[in-house]
Amino acid sequence: MAGKLKIEVLRSWGQAAQLQTEWNNLHNGSQCGHPFTTYEWFDCWYPAFCEPENVAIIVVRDESGLRSILPGMLLRQRIGGIPLNIFSYAGNGHSPRCGIISKRDDSEAIRAAIKAIWNSFRNEIILAIFMGVDKDSSTYNVLSTNNLPHLTLHIEHSFKSPAFDLSKGWESYLASRSKNFRHRVRQGRNQAKRMGGLKYDIISSEAISENIIERLKLLEAKTWQHKSGSGLFSTLENERFYYKLLRSFGKEREITLCFQQIGDKDSAYELSTSYANTAFFLKYGYDSEFGNCHPGLLIQSYLSEYVSSLGFNEVDLLGEMSEEKERWQTHLREHRNYWIINKKAVRGEILFAELRVHNVLKRFTRMLKHDKTLHERSGNMGAPSTGENKISR
Repeated sequence: MAGKLKIEVLRSWGQAAQLQTEWNNLHNGSQCGHPFTTYEWFDCWYPAFCEPENVAIIVVRDESGLRSILPGMLLRQRIGGIPLNIFSYAGNGHSPRCGIISKRDDSEAIRAAIKAIWNSFRNEIILAIFMGVDKDSSTYNVLSTNNLPHLTLHIEHSFKSPAFDLSKGWESYLASRSKNFRHRVRQGRNQAKRMGGLKYDIISSEAISENIIERLKLLEAKTWQHKSGSGLFSTLENERFYYKLLRSFGKEREITLCFQQIGDKDSAYELSTSYANTAFFLKYGYDSEFGNCHPGLLIQSYLSEYVSSLGFNEVDLLGEMSEEKERWQTHLREHRNYWIINKKAVRGEILFAELRVHNVLKRFTRMLKHDKTLHERSGNMGAPSTGENKISR
């Protein structure tokens, strides 16, 4: 790698506009196999979810040009009762992936971006948070081999994200699913026909108008996601983000909106995007009036068949595993939420000590549960046999 590295910290999203072409060129040569670290994604995210004064984007260059970008923000909050200055990757529950954007395997530039979190803010940052770091990414490789002095790595959470392979086509994939899965698809279609018929509207980026968004709002307001606060338009911040995603992100990156109709009513929607050979299912919701038709299963089946017909080889369901997603998955992507603690600071030492105590208590609780289970099994084994509960060895 060439030359001395130079660090710049952008304190407003507007400053990043000049980087758009460089940003995306760097992204296209990185290990990011998704659109969630492109300039256009953050152009929707920052104005919706980050207060202007909290923007902190770390840019690493050398004489050859841009080497890495770490989109971040500054926070002040309490963890375990301790008030902390925090640098967080610029993401939240609406951000499916995160990662420092760099050339493939440019660990030097990634490490420089991480060091700059503390060097740029005079060691005031106690904690740095990276959420949903993909195990196959360069960011993961650097963080998991952390050798930065005075910094301690803590794995706050690990999870697996499901995806499924469509390389042999939709029909072949569907045939590989369980009998129960295929039965529920047929059952849902039959029930929908009895309720007036089943139709779909596929609307691509250029056709997403104000009228289409209003149609989506009416349907989304009837979903459990809206009521729980996680829907597309549940909050002002969510509405800002998804409105711009539908109208602006789609001009540069493909967005597909699918409506499912049962009878003459919209019953479900699915919002998806794509990158390379993968379709990413971002958000879906359905009107509970049609719950007995398996509306989520039906719309995802239809959209999967559609993207397969366009030549996509994979669907990524994003997020964490659930019982419903497990029925679809053929493979998994591993992710970790990392906390990097500055142990040079007293509050960092206190936080680290609290986390160690917390982990010990968690292990102790698991041991107690395990011992209780063994005790219950032992009790069952010592009980007189009725012939109804046989024990296999």
